[in-house]
Formats: sequence, structure tokens, C-alpha cells
Amino acid sequence: EIGSGPWTQSLPMLRARGFSVDRYVLLDPSALLYAAKVPSTVYRSGEVDIGKGGKVRPVVISAGAEGVDLLQLGSVDVLVCINVLEHVMNVSCQRTEPKPNCLQLLAAACLPQR
Repeated sequence: EIGSGPWTQSLPMLRARGFSVDRYVLLDPSALLYAAKVPSTVYRSGEVDIGKGGKVRPVVISAGAEGVDLLQLGSVDVLVCINVLEHVMNVSCQRTEPKPNCLQLLAAACLPQR
């Protein structure tokens, strides 16, 4: 998940559907700050309970999406990015190569530059 914040958007989805994951990657520029300063941060303990899917040790990356080569994360089945693209300064710098037969959905608010 890109722009996970301290509580994530994907965790409620995983729990509601009872999904399991092999790898759970959370990327946010303030991830380490959240883990240190926000007691309710879901990944603070280094483990996340995803419900019926069990517990997983997330890969937490404290960086903005612009500074990470997403291809180095390897193959992903689902990429969650909610309320994030409007904060990214250079969306065109991101490279992604979808798996065969995958569906990509992209929506962003387009605001005029000031």
C-alpha cells in the first residue's frame, strides 16, 4: 500500500474478506514517525493481525513513492493507493509493470498548479 498512514486503508479490506497475504508492504513518508509517536499505529509492534488470514510481519518503507523504484518491490497482486496521488509531485516518474491478466485502476484528482 502506498501512502498507508498509521492505520492503512488495505487492512480493513483484508479483514473484511478474510484474505491472507504472502507479503504486506506498507510505504509512507512518515511510517517511522507514526510507529514511534502514534500508539495506535497498526504496524508499530512489527506484526499486523489481518484477521482470518493470520498475522504477518509487514515490510514498512518510510519513503515517498517518488523516491522508491516500485519494480524493486517485485511482483504484486494488488497495489492500494487511496488519497495519495494528489500529494505526489511527479507521478510520471513511477514505473509499474503489471502481471499478465491484471486489472489496473487509476483515479486522481487533477488540481491546477499554483
